[in-house]
Amino acid sequence: MAALKSHRVSSTLSTAAAQGAATADDALAKASALGLPAGSTLYDDMECYDNSNASGSAAVLTFLSAWTEELHANGYLSGVYSSLGSGISDLGAQCSSGAYTLPDNIWFAWWNGAADTATGSYVPAADWSDHQRLHQYSGDTDETWGGVIINVDDDYLDVGGNSPTCSASLDFTAYGTISSGSTGGLVSAASACCCARATSRVR
Repeated sequence: MAALKSHRVSSTLSTAAAQGAATADDALAKASALGLPAGSTLYDDMECYDNSNASGSAAVLTFLSAWTEELHANGYLSGVYSSLGSGISDLGAQCSSGAYTLPDNIWFAWWNGAADTATGSYVPAADWSDHQRLHQYSGDTDETWGGVIINVDDDYLDVGGNSPTCSASLDFTAYGTISSGSTGGLVSAASACCCARATSRVR
């Protein structure tokens, strides 16, 4: 959970590994500040890239492997968000190789309009099959909530089997109200939870 919007993954594998671990450490610090306990899943946002470039794919996989290992070392689960045709298919291709430490959950962007967790021919159905998938099935959709138009992406989730019991209060009447123009801690927390995936791009 780190907002590193301009972060780029180095093509030098040792540097990519160091970046992955550092990004995980940043996410761990932010998760702790938000009160997310060990056992929670933190997601890295690996934006779409050209995976016809073998060296670029190797850099991404090295980065994400280090990200996952650092999270695991600190008691957290690892998730990766990426395009189904780039980051997720690259990860899927490594499921039986043993060359990289793979994430616990995958969150894939495939705007096919289907609210499910099917990955077509990109990733075998048997991989990440135990409630370990999230599907962003549409995007850039304008919706109106409380009279305000917002641009959102739509997601279908099948996760939770490998997550801890949630200790947060689900009695939403116990929380304060946030409205247009609000500031303060509730706004900061909501913004961090909604927007602070660790975002990475390949250089």
